[in-house]
Amino acid sequence: MRVKSIEFRDYKTFSRFVISARSKNVLVGPNNAGKSTTLDAFRIAFDALRYAGRRSATFRSQEKDGVCSTYEVPQSVIQTDLRYCIHNFGDGFARIEISADNGNSVVLKIPQGGDIQLYLKSDVSPQKNSSFLRNQFPLDIVIVPTLSPLEQNEELVQQATVEKNRYSRLASRNFRNFWLHKTNDEFQDFADLVEIGWPGIRLMKPEIERGGARPVVRMYFRDGPHVREVQWAGFGFQVWMQTMMHLLQADHME
Repeated sequence: MRVKSIEFRDYKTFSRFVISARSKNVLVGPNNAGKSTTLDAFRIAFDALRYAGRRSATFRSQEKDGVCSTYEVPQSVIQTDLRYCIHNFGDGFARIEISADNGNSVVLKIPQGGDIQLYLKSDVSPQKNSSFLRNQFPLDIVIVPTLSPLEQNEELVQQATVEKNRYSRLASRNFRNFWLHKTNDEFQDFADLVEIGWPGIRLMKPEIERGGARPVVRMYFRDGPHVREVQWAGFGFQVWMQTMMHLLQADHME
């Protein structure tokens, strides 16, 4: 399934705007044309769909769309700043509608405060079970967060912290921790992918270094006869590795 269109109403700089999508799309335009605004909408939808897809719905009348399966999504699970989401700082709510080529749509109604309402528009009668949304709107959105060079000293953190920051601007801070918590087989798949892109580079599974005030996680790589920590690599390689990590993990999304 692919996105057919995305429509905004009273969302950020748009009172109403529609983008029709094809199988492959590139956003171009001058400053303030809405490129980042559109990408933020997909980030909001990504977080909201992940949350709603694991929960049961309620039946709620959505005005002209009729009674729909509706999910209440706390704003706290959205990693995009929603404070200035409503057009011209108005009352009411911002609305994002993503339509798919199977004829179904997901609508997000974002108020100034309180829970987001996510509901499904479909010709199928609404249902409350948690699998209904996933079955009727099986869209896999892959988010690659804003990436930066790796931390020089990446402190050891719990896996819950890694997952919390996985799709946010803090993702780069937990890169080594992410692979530390993965199995050897999962890490080797990633190392093989890196070596395909950068022949001669072989990553080693992260290890914990103790002795300082707090444990840190190191990840070394072999480049010919030399062994270095990944922070010594160029910034381009560091960001490329993180991009490959996110794309590889997209194949294993629930």
